[in-house]
Amino acid sequence: MRVGIIDLGSNTTRLLVFEVNDGHSRLVEGLKDETRLASGIMKDGRIDEDAIVRALRAAGLFRDFCNALGAEKVTGVATAAIRGAANGREIIDRIRKECALDIRIISGEEEGELDYCGVTNTMDLTDGYILDMGGASMELVRVKGGDLSSVTVLPYGTISMSDKFSSRAGFGVLEKDMRKRLASMEKDSTLIGVGGTIRAIAKLDMKRKGYPLRLLHNYAMSAKDVDAILKLLRGKSRGEITRTGVSDSRSDLVLPGVTALKTVMEVLGTERLRISHSGIREGLLYRDILKTKGEPMDMSVSNMMNFYGVNVKHARDVESIALSLFGILSKRYGGGEEERKLLSVASLLHDIGLAVGYYGHGDNGCSIILSNGIYGMEHIEILKCALIVKLHTDDGLKGYGRILSGKDRRDVMRLGVLLRLAESMDITESGLVRAVSGDIRDGALHLAVEGDRKSIWSYGIESSSGLFYRVYGLKIVID
Repeated sequence: MRVGIIDLGSNTTRLLVFEVNDGHSRLVEGLKDETRLASGIMKDGRIDEDAIVRALRAAGLFRDFCNALGAEKVTGVATAAIRGAANGREIIDRIRKECALDIRIISGEEEGELDYCGVTNTMDLTDGYILDMGGASMELVRVKGGDLSSVTVLPYGTISMSDKFSSRAGFGVLEKDMRKRLASMEKDSTLIGVGGTIRAIAKLDMKRKGYPLRLLHNYAMSAKDVDAILKLLRGKSRGEITRTGVSDSRSDLVLPGVTALKTVMEVLGTERLRISHSGIREGLLYRDILKTKGEPMDMSVSNMMNFYGVNVKHARDVESIALSLFGILSKRYGGGEEERKLLSVASLLHDIGLAVGYYGHGDNGCSIILSNGIYGMEHIEILKCALIVKLHTDDGLKGYGRILSGKDRRDVMRLGVLLRLAESMDITESGLVRAVSGDIRDGALHLAVEGDRKSIWSYGIESSSGLFYRVYGLKIVID
């Protein structure tokens, strides 16, 4: 079944279309239109006709896309600009009549709840805050013990801040007002950022650093990084801001946005910001369509295996063998739960590149992981997983020197070799190997293998023994 989700936001109207199947989901299409509803709010509190026409055009276009893509269900919400407008209900009625779409106005508290659902299903968050910086409002969502604790709605949307505080002196007034409103809030070092302006700030930071990964979800910025972006933008015109890499549609919003972000981080005592690409729309998917909440990494891996047609039994067999080998070798070479997790995930995803083709499927799998990411994992973990998958067919390990430490490289090589060895023992994908045990002695890894057709799995071991020796300095002996 395909489902369309529309978010009639204060700055941007967005559409996501998902394929939903047996608890799994796949993003089919994502579109946006800069409707700028918050810019159309007049002195009498009504949204002007030009802004309404932009919203109607976007709603009609997205309805047509949903129909063309075969969406069986379309759900939509409207946020702060419509919620606070004197004619908000009239606009929703016009969208229903003229575009045949049912859009529901949600409260700021429900916005926060949907952000919570979108974030906690795609990132690990036990305690901290979620900051959703929209065009007409800001939501601070408090999370405690993994549960939604409270939602604080603040009148600091990027468009409204741009209109009211456009000068340096004005930003000073903004900071003072925000500090006063936020003073009573409990401090916490963890902050997750949601919203287009926060994503634009993160993209600018990635460009500034020459960040080699194209993953935005779970990208991390320090308080110093945020301050550096503020200094980079301060005093610049819209044209100059656009030339730094910010889109023209955000060029008047990013400076008030980063000013507000810096203030929130200082007041809450936050030293590290993580970016979430998942927010209200994904929250609707998880809460109302999938109706589930689980471990982000497990759900993400399961989704990828389902979408790329992975042979689940083979992947589980390879995982079992790889983890058995890891247990033997970690006694001498080290490795704990973190390395075990990386090997487990890489084992389950090692064949996703076969969806492209057999030749170079390790490279293809690496590219797929780096393009899609894995929810619930830090960027360095995703990169290491991708390179482990690459190494199960490719001896090379190049690039990403600015991210990988010497230990990271050793981990990738050692775990990648174990994955290659494990897969070679199930080369026919028929579960010939039932159990593996062993120990290290006399300069060799001695393996006791319980399985059928020894000629096949022993051939696999022999084919991987050369690279294994180069990495571990051990021969492999089958007892």
